[in-house]
Amino acid sequence: MDGTIKLTGAKNDDAPAATGTFAWTSKDAGTSTVNVTDIALTGDWGDNYELSVPSLANAAAGKSISPKTLTKTDLEYTGTAPTKVYDGNTTCTLPTAVNVKAPSLFGGDTLTITGTAVYNSANVKDANKATFTPTAITTGNYRLAASEKLDITPASITKANQTRSITSTASVCKGGNTL
Repeated sequence: MDGTIKLTGAKNDDAPAATGTFAWTSKDAGTSTVNVTDIALTGDWGDNYELSVPSLANAAAGKSISPKTLTKTDLEYTGTAPTKVYDGNTTCTLPTAVNVKAPSLFGGDTLTITGTAVYNSANVKDANKATFTPTAITTGNYRLAASEKLDITPASITKANQTRSITSTASVCKGGNTL
């Protein structure tokens, strides 16, 4: 992180400059303080001035860390193809979770993605894709809009088995015949 160190206490309208090593006090979004170490006067300013403090802790940064916005290209489904037996609706249960691709996260961060999935059709012959709609993430270090839908192919609905049974009751017809 780069920054500017503002020095006070200079004489005769001097504007001494300094450099330092800046580091956020936390990796989390919203953080707005930094630690500054190895502060040193630059150029000839060391001839007339000395620093009383070579480092600053929790200094106001004037900026903050913004959360990373994720898109559907950051999501992945690595499970088996979703499939179910025909039940007349498009609800889909994914066999495994939708995850964020590792390169899309910082450091050792992990992120749980929740949401719902539906088939593109309730009919056996037309159902060939499931669409996952994530629950929006609006807090923390990452953002994900519910509009970032992930299509999962292949997906399928299989035919339902029909159980057939014939129930008969004996009837007596004219002439005494029994059916």
